[in-house]
Amino acid sequence: MRVLTLVGCYAKAVETAAELRSWPIGRGELHRWVAAEGALLTTATRAIDVQRLHNYGDNTMVDETLVGISGHLTVAQAAQVLGVSANQVRQLIATGELEAVKAGPAWMIPQRAVTSRQDTGWGAGRRLAPVNAWALLLLADGEEVPWLPRRTRWRLRHYLDVHRLVEIRSRLVDRGRPSDYRVHPSLLDGLRDDPALMLTGVTGAMARRLGLVGGAGSVDAYVGGADLDRVVDHHHLRESSGDPNVTLRLVPPIGIAWPPAHIAPVSAIALDLLESTEPRARHVGTELLAGLGR
Repeated sequence: MRVLTLVGCYAKAVETAAELRSWPIGRGELHRWVAAEGALLTTATRAIDVQRLHNYGDNTMVDETLVGISGHLTVAQAAQVLGVSANQVRQLIATGELEAVKAGPAWMIPQRAVTSRQDTGWGAGRRLAPVNAWALLLLADGEEVPWLPRRTRWRLRHYLDVHRLVEIRSRLVDRGRPSDYRVHPSLLDGLRDDPALMLTGVTGAMARRLGLVGGAGSVDAYVGGADLDRVVDHHHLRESSGDPNVTLRLVPPIGIAWPPAHIAPVSAIALDLLESTEPRARHVGTELLAGLGR
């Protein structure tokens, strides 16, 4: 149906062009007519470009490349929110500094990733390597990091004496790259209990009783690269960009056994809460960070 509609539009355009040559109207009037017809054609093209994507079971999503996916922004929209050019947004996507998913020929950026980037700013310094980012987070929680050389531990502790965690969020983004999935709600409890996961965000806050409720319908966790495929297959997760209920944050190899605990340190939980679109979660994350990193 879509192919036939496009062919019909093309045929109509050819036919119209031939007719225009014989119309006894002025150039200005012709331009106004072409503009009006072009607006209608653009609307029609957008309408026929909507594709159905199947997620989990009978749950469907609509990939509306030109008008956006629920919870996501287009490159142009993200650029407007961040106050930068579209090319700068594409550069961040290309370097992995801004999470994005491909929807047909276009990139769609999760709202939470734009919010996080907006909060962390653009000039906060070079990003820390994952091993140092996690060491810093654990030190902020009062944990030991014996796998690092003594001089590196001293430097990180000194850094925490000078900077608050909320000020250096952009340097900690490589602690784990998030990907969204969907799973049948009846399988969420089993996923939470998987020993390969380290719970964070709302899931971790609930597990630590940090003042959040209502997160039983989702899972947010860190997972090591060696375990990701097994977790996805074993728990029947499916990638989702429109209606996810699982976020897995991929942690690259950092030279220690992963995870170090089943629940993330409060510092990591707080940073991940700041990425939430829920005001209450962001508020709790802000309060938690206020007492860390000094």
